[in-house]
Amino acid sequence: MAYTRGEMIALGFVLLFLPTVFVALRIWARITCHAGLHWDDYTVFCGLAFAISVCICHLIAAIQGQLGQHQTTYPDGSPILDDPRFLIYERCKFALHMLSTLGLGFTKTSMILLYLRIFRTPLFRRICQGCVVFVICWTISFTFACLFQCYPVTALVEFFYGNKCINTLVFYNVLSGSDVALDVVIIILPIAPVLGIQMSLRQRLAVLGMFLLGGLAVACSIARLVSFVECDHTLVTHYNDETYYTSGVFIWTVVELAVAIMCACMPTLRPLFILNRKKTLSDYPSDYRSHPSRRSGYFRSTTGTTDELEIPVLAARDTSGVQIHIQRSTSAQEHEHPNNGVILVQHSTTWTDTDCLARDQKTEMC
Repeated sequence: MAYTRGEMIALGFVLLFLPTVFVALRIWARITCHAGLHWDDYTVFCGLAFAISVCICHLIAAIQGQLGQHQTTYPDGSPILDDPRFLIYERCKFALHMLSTLGLGFTKTSMILLYLRIFRTPLFRRICQGCVVFVICWTISFTFACLFQCYPVTALVEFFYGNKCINTLVFYNVLSGSDVALDVVIIILPIAPVLGIQMSLRQRLAVLGMFLLGGLAVACSIARLVSFVECDHTLVTHYNDETYYTSGVFIWTVVELAVAIMCACMPTLRPLFILNRKKTLSDYPSDYRSHPSRRSGYFRSTTGTTDELEIPVLAARDTSGVQIHIQRSTSAQEHEHPNNGVILVQHSTTWTDTDCLARDQKTEMC
């Protein structure tokens, strides 16, 4: 694949912008349903901060370094190791791998914390808590491993500098391979709880589809692993053109983190999709909205802090902490109608739920 400096710069700016938009939409969704922020929100904010840092490293390596360009060499073909632009590239590459590991760790943790907030079955919670601990250990261990690839610490980890370093090719393959394995585990975690929800098949598939969008992040992590393996084989014969042949690793490292953040935000954006439908419904006359032949389900109280617009998974949760108070007022009034004299029965139900995410099993998902 051919790489150019312009493509590297354009990619860096695009991926600096996209995850920021998704996180902003996530905040807007929380405001829309009058809900506060949770730990899964805070961790994705940290993931975004590292994603922005990774994009900045990518841009500096392309603008001031030699990323996406052929490396300068001596007439005999050996690389110029003290070229200032090459040294900038080396430092950016060193920082990019550490920052991306931290960003991926926070993003994976955010996704698991979202599962903990939605699903309340004891066994599933214990599994998720174990996964959180494992992800934290994975993040810390590989971050320090990236930092101490060489001793003393240096960004010049290539063999031709003569520093005491670990086998960086094997190290990055292990890092990327374990990253893929973790992503696969996180994707399959919610499948069993969602399939156990007492909803219609269409609703279960819709909820499951929102979580399985994370498969995009898995695809990117696999592509990153492939790019590492290809880079290993290519640099054997093109050791003097590292800035060009490692471009694929840079690309997929930045893409994976950006896509992971976007996938982590997607399940939380449901309030934005149903906002227009609720607004459209409120535009009808009250008699029309209350007529049993023209609506289904219940109207809920929208006052106070609530996450009621998020994914309805009440049936799959431990509802011991849920308090539901139903107030019904039924009045039948005969309204004169010029055509058929319809008798309208007005019926309203208010649900108060101590857990923001509790859902009525009869509520139809948008």
